[in-house]
Amino acid sequence: MPTRPASRSGRILLIPALMALLSAPLAAQTQPGAAAVVPHVDRNFGFQINLPATWDYDRTAFFGPGGSLGLLRGAARGGHQSLQILAFRNVKTATIKEWLDFFAAKLGAVSDVTGVLVKYQDESTAAGARPYGYTLVRARAGGDRIETLYYSTRLDESTIWVLAQARVLPPDADPAPPNANSAIDIPPDFQAMVDSLKIDFDPKTAAEMREAVERGRAWLARFQLQEAVRKLRIDENTRYYEIVVSGKPIGYLTRRFAREWRSIDETDSASSRNKKEGIRVAETTWRFGDDGSANFGVIDLFSSVDGATDLIEQTETRIPPPDAKDQKPITARDQCVREGDVLVSSMRSTQETGWPETRQPIRLEPSYLGLAWARLLPSLVGREEQPWLGFTIYDSETHAVQSHAIRSLGESAGSQPADRTCRYETRDGLVGVSARVFTDARGHLQRAEAGELIIRLSSENQIESQFGAKRDAAKKRIPAAK
Repeated sequence: MPTRPASRSGRILLIPALMALLSAPLAAQTQPGAAAVVPHVDRNFGFQINLPATWDYDRTAFFGPGGSLGLLRGAARGGHQSLQILAFRNVKTATIKEWLDFFAAKLGAVSDVTGVLVKYQDESTAAGARPYGYTLVRARAGGDRIETLYYSTRLDESTIWVLAQARVLPPDADPAPPNANSAIDIPPDFQAMVDSLKIDFDPKTAAEMREAVERGRAWLARFQLQEAVRKLRIDENTRYYEIVVSGKPIGYLTRRFAREWRSIDETDSASSRNKKEGIRVAETTWRFGDDGSANFGVIDLFSSVDGATDLIEQTETRIPPPDAKDQKPITARDQCVREGDVLVSSMRSTQETGWPETRQPIRLEPSYLGLAWARLLPSLVGREEQPWLGFTIYDSETHAVQSHAIRSLGESAGSQPADRTCRYETRDGLVGVSARVFTDARGHLQRAEAGELIIRLSSENQIESQFGAKRDAAKKRIPAAK
């Protein structure tokens, strides 16, 4: 299981993945005397960790070693270091020591491994702290000597979280394999990642989410989507929202809903035979960094009224600062087609990641909800107070499904019906921060809050005044910007 460093080659406008805007920062964070880092947030498993800012990352979920689920891969530019984050589920060992002994035995059985060393922290030595341990593995891969360091800790009784960093040892490094008398020398950059790890995973929250998804599944089973959707008065005007982080405006979001008949087979768009009635959602986002960098996103969603078909296209372009050595923007596009209980995703990027993937179809559960319908959930679930309803939705960051839950908090009082505010709370995966969504009496989004992030209704003129010059300057640096 040693990892080889990879080569770099009118209705509600809900945001079901609101925290995604926080998990993809524009600029690296730095502390005096420290290397630049970027926070990585995983909503499904409820953790955050700071990673080296200059590395390249792939968030696509993958099958990891030993039956684990791979959550992230990264590679240093130059190809001499790489990292992985893995989750081992259904673990049956009682203590972290038992897990590490088992893990080390499995690692030691891999061919080309020349030695394994374990260092563990027993549960009893740090009250309230999560038990953890380190495993060092040395191996040979062709003419290279590879050293991989693993940090393991528990998320719950049956889930082990692992950070693995591999590096190619220089030719003059000590080639001796580790033994019982060896010490594990933890590199400062690895220790900094471990120290930054923040785990929000809570077994109680996970159980609550499972219960919410069961309620959502039952809700979908009895819900008459076609009838309810046809009653909705869709406001097809484009709305403009200001994006604020920590009190500072950093960009804007636009969104437009429309009823459409759309061909599922784009090659047969002129024929009505294959067209379906549905809701289309068009979104754009612009976010601007203090260093002159920018992120430009376009989202095009379609969900059919019969609830059986979805079309998803999401494009993200990252524009480097004007003084960056490499001025080439990086664009990634994710296109998905869903029919029934099968979703097929196709990912393309202008950046070679070194991780070619065979995109396997995703088999969906009965709790799956199309993204366009997820944007309309408050209009569909109603305004009366109620418990959490959970669903599974497609997540473009991981190219997998994740849980999304919503509950209505009821209406706030107003002197007139038009002055009433409808309140909702949403949660994506097991992230510790939930979002509050406020709408007017007709269901139009007025404000959304998620931790440091606020999205609030603005106007086209105000957005143009705030961000028009920055947007136009950034557009000149990317081809065919919309």
